[in-house]
Amino acid sequence: MREIRHQGLPTDVIVVTAARDTKTIQLALRYGAIDYIVKPFKFELIKNALECYHLMYHKLQSKQVFDQKEINRLTTAKAPPRESLPKGLAEITMKQILWHLFKQTSAVSAEEVAKAMGLARVTARRYLDYLVKSGRLELEVR
Repeated sequence: MREIRHQGLPTDVIVVTAARDTKTIQLALRYGAIDYIVKPFKFELIKNALECYHLMYHKLQSKQVFDQKEINRLTTAKAPPRESLPKGLAEITMKQILWHLFKQTSAVSAEEVAKAMGLARVTARRYLDYLVKSGRLELEVR
């Protein structure tokens, strides 16, 4: 990555490595790695990284200027959870909801998320409330 950056190549990098040490991780992130996957890994992890990258790439190609909400959507969807989820919230469901929200071009309601995800509205609301409280989602009153 150092050589790629030194040459000024416009390349995005997903690091796949066995390295787990802080120095290596920090260096990869400082050089602009868009994801960091530790071996051995499950296929789902690399699939998710590639899907997020694919969607982000196409969103970035779709227009010339982004507002802050759109930038937040681009960066939040790939961000790892900051801490363990509260009891009753499942990581896989959270990832699916984040993926769904990332694909949206405008604000959606808890009811719309519930319908799209096949969840009860109350369940969708719990996930969305958590995302708002953790600062990963912005609440907009309709």
